[in-house]
Amino acid sequence: MIVISTTNTYSNYFPKMSLYPNFHQKTIVTPINKNNNSNSNIDYRTQLERVNLGQQLMWDDAKGNPTKELGGSFGFVHNGKCVELYIVVGIMTPSDRHHSWRWNVGHEQRQVLLLSPMFTTIDWVTWLKLGGPKKTQKTSRVVRGHNTISKYLTQKFNQIEYQVETNEIIM
Repeated sequence: MIVISTTNTYSNYFPKMSLYPNFHQKTIVTPINKNNNSNSNIDYRTQLERVNLGQQLMWDDAKGNPTKELGGSFGFVHNGKCVELYIVVGIMTPSDRHHSWRWNVGHEQRQVLLLSPMFTTIDWVTWLKLGGPKKTQKTSRVVRGHNTISKYLTQKFNQIEYQVETNEIIM
């Protein structure tokens, strides 16, 4: 058994003790710019710092708030390198957005997705073979490669479980 964990400070937002992923939902992806001064890179590093401090990892949803259920996958895309995958373990309102996101003009109405610890990284060659976008330029749903990515994640991670109280992924 493999346990991946961080401290969870948002367990009161979750109605269940365990969550099982539903990889049939469309994956939400967001690009992390290579430039350390870009908004996405600054926000990403801020979120990693929050996790190191035992706080909840969060990111905004795609345009139109397509995430309606818990258990879907969310990926931080490092174009040309890899995609880090997480499970959506909570959905909060736009009013719960992190204060540092005020610079993301046009995102004010996006709901906030609470994310599990990272459960896997897909290398770039595999991502492309699965039909993932060749370049991600904004937070969006994966549409074209959805079926292949969903099947891959379901086959590879069919025993994964997220523990709400401890913020652990058990594989």
